This record gives sequence, C-alpha cells and structure tokens, in this order.
Amino acid sequence: MKKIEIPKSIERVLTVATVLIFISALIIFLIGNSLLNINTDIKQLEKFNVKAEETKINFEKSLQMYTEQTSEVIKFLLSLRPENEEQYIRFIAKVEQVAQNHNLKIKLTSVTLPIPEKNKPAQKYSTLNYQIDFYGNIDNLKAFLAELENLPYFIEIAYLNFKNPELITAESEGQLENINLKIKLYIK
Repeated sequence: MKKIEIPKSIERVLTVATVLIFISALIIFLIGNSLLNINTDIKQLEKFNVKAEETKINFEKSLQMYTEQTSEVIKFLLSLRPENEEQYIRFIAKVEQVAQNHNLKIKLTSVTLPIPEKNKPAQKYSTLNYQIDFYGNIDNLKAFLAELENLPYFIEIAYLNFKNPELITAESEGQLENINLKIKLYIK
C-alpha cells in the first residue's frame, strides 16, 4: 500500500489544532475545578448564614433581656440611695436597730471625711459620712458588719479600726470603744 503524504501546511494546522485542543481541555478542567470549589464555598457560606441568623435571633433576645434587666437593676440601685432627710433619719434608725439586735451600745456621729489626695480620683457621688464607735469583740464586729451589709442602702466602709479587747491595757480601759468605723452612705 502506498503511503499518503500529508502536506506540511496541513501538518502544521493539525499540530496547532491539537495544541489548541489540549490547551482548551486544560482550561475547561481548571474552570470546572474552580467552579466546584466555588460551589463548595457557597454551600459553606449558606450554612454559615443559617447559623448566623439563628445566632442573631438569640443575640436579639439576649439584648432585650439584658436591657429589661438593666433598667430594673438601675431602679433597684437608685432605691438604695436615700434622697431626703426623712430617709436619712430612717437609715440612722436602722443602724441603731442593728446595734440593738446585737446588744451593742454604739455612738453614731456625722463626720467629714478627709479630701482625697491629688493622685486619687475625686468622688463622683454625694455621700453622708458617719462614724460609729462601740465596744465589742471580733464576733460582735463581724455580726454587726454582716447585718449592716444586708441593709437596703448603698454603703461603703471608708475606715475600720479594731483593737482586740483582750489586749487593751489598763491605761486605755477608760475608753469604752475599741471598734471605730467610718462609713459612707451614698445619696441621690
């Protein structure tokens, strides 16, 4: 049989066409792979969006509950701060009642606390300051402070001095108070 010779020009065209077909197949493969990756990413983002929507609903509910509770907490905290003389007197009476509950004889006086030093921040809230002196042991002090803490007022202990009654010398026995407290009552 006789071989058919293909002219060089057709051979070149076939070579170029084969190369172009190979390049086209490679591009189609790469584009298909990229589309597959994009499709996978889209599915993951859709799942994320679903979870984000669920989280958004929970966040909105939490924010609403927090806001409602915050207003209640603010009302409660404001109720802990007396605003007039009658309420100040009621506070003093309650402190005296706490002392009576523990059979303590207290001396309660209104005092002015020292002005804070320059490097300490100034106080932002108004306070009434009281000094409470009485005689007792450590258990009396703990019980008094525990009940004082449970009073429905915003109180800060600014100063506490306790002298153990067992260590009081004969010289200082004339001083009946071995416990000295200075408290701040925050007011409106």
